[in-house]
Amino acid sequence: MENTYIYLVENCYGDPKKYYIGKSINPNRRKRQHQEKFGKSITFTIIDQGLDWKFLESFWIEQFRAFGLKLLNKNKGGGGPEYMSEQSRVKLSSSKKGSMPWNRGLKIGSYSAEERAQLSEMRKGKINIKPVLQFTKDGVFLREWTSSSTAARELNILPSSIHNNLCGLSKSAGGYVWKNTSE
Repeated sequence: MENTYIYLVENCYGDPKKYYIGKSINPNRRKRQHQEKFGKSITFTIIDQGLDWKFLESFWIEQFRAFGLKLLNKNKGGGGPEYMSEQSRVKLSSSKKGSMPWNRGLKIGSYSAEERAQLSEMRKGKINIKPVLQFTKDGVFLREWTSSSTAARELNILPSSIHNNLCGLSKSAGGYVWKNTSE
């Protein structure tokens, strides 16, 4: 069983009176995810750690609510991913027997120099880099980027978040609104 970190996020959505308590085995990744959701100005603090994360998360949510803080948590904590029992694992495995694996036909490992040259030749002319525009949530234009991946790398935002915003699946990404130059 892995050590789990219990954390407090302050200043959610730029409001110093909004808080969130959560848990993660990888707090750095979770912090980046919360910065995309709640904005870059959050304060992320690890407040506890241990193996019994259900108890710890529930305890801290209860404590902070008792302190009178407005938590964005919708439940009392202790939820989240559960690990499958051996019986469930066997049942899932047997249901997948005979089906096509997700990675069928994908080459695992490194390519030889000859294979890399062939792949490079196949992809020539097919690279589709599109510039994107960055706006504040209020609609103020900030910058034009050569591509969404460049913006993601420079601003430390997940590229998929920017893509989701461009496709209309989310309202913002990394605290900004993104648009294609063709819009």
